[in-house]
Amino acid sequence: MTKKLVVRPLGFWSNIIGKKEEAKLNPFKMILAACCLTGLAAQGHAQNVWTQKVLYPSPMYWAPDVMAWTGSQFISIAGQGGGFTDIYTSLDGMEWQKQNSGVTEYFSSIVWTGTLAVAAGSRGTILTSPDGVVWAKRSTGTTQLLTSSVWTGNLVVVLGDSGSILTSPDGLSWTVRTSGTMENLCTAAWSGNELVALSEAGTVLTSPDGVVWTRRKSVFSGLPKSITWMGSQFVATGLVGGPDSNVAGPDTNVISVSPDGVTWSRSMFWTADNLSDFEFYSHLAWTGDQLVAVGISGIVATSPDAYHWTRRNSGMDENFVSLIWTGTHLVSLGSYGTILFSSDGINWEKK
Repeated sequence: MTKKLVVRPLGFWSNIIGKKEEAKLNPFKMILAACCLTGLAAQGHAQNVWTQKVLYPSPMYWAPDVMAWTGSQFISIAGQGGGFTDIYTSLDGMEWQKQNSGVTEYFSSIVWTGTLAVAAGSRGTILTSPDGVVWAKRSTGTTQLLTSSVWTGNLVVVLGDSGSILTSPDGLSWTVRTSGTMENLCTAAWSGNELVALSEAGTVLTSPDGVVWTRRKSVFSGLPKSITWMGSQFVATGLVGGPDSNVAGPDTNVISVSPDGVTWSRSMFWTADNLSDFEFYSHLAWTGDQLVAVGISGIVATSPDAYHWTRRNSGMDENFVSLIWTGTHLVSLGSYGTILFSSDGINWEKK
């Protein structure tokens, strides 16, 4: 039996953020704990103002970085008190139905291969589904927390703690690969001929095939959060500097770019001396002609080239936890259940 979500009052996330498992699922625990805000922002009507729709009953929240578009529906993960364990599907991003995963593990990643949804999470768990409704558990050969995944067109690559990398041509049978690092891996992107993965410590790994990996020079001192390919270069966001790279203080949020994953340069800096002024762009998406960055406290920026950025007004203080491009629309999820839509990254409205 499916359960339909209804609109309810918003709540606070403190019962989730402090838990160890969720902290590993979301490397920004320190930032989110300090910056997550309650309340619902008013809908805006001015040019370039985002509009929002709250869908989740309190105290239920979207899982960070876990959303996929299959071409006909969205698949995402939400949690209520104990962690991000519930799978939801939606045809339009506004009305969601809860599905039965058959497991109790936390999920931290979903990717769509064109024929199969692959969800990965705690204790080495991987589930697959052709429709987002019926899910099957797969044998992985690992018990590590699996945090990120990417589809290359012929291979699913899943990353995780302690340098874990698993690959599968079909999502059904999995092979453990050697990464050459024991650092926790957190995000990855595919260019069409090169895979680039980032660790929580900022280390870069590259691979032409997902099997053989090479360690490269670190891009960030800590907290890399998102990486994407924008047609001619990789773009990544994370932190550098500061006495403690795991705490947002005098640290600097950096956008870094690379044509090949090996040689990197910094294209943009956001620096602040205190949390009240701190800007952290934590998620990136490329639409084909516009790079979009979203982050804490509702911040949004767009750029045609990753070097020249324009701030946009989201009309809310909620932290963004996911951002994807469906091919026609950008869809971004907020930490308290807000969903925002845009066709160009500039003007945002309800679908």
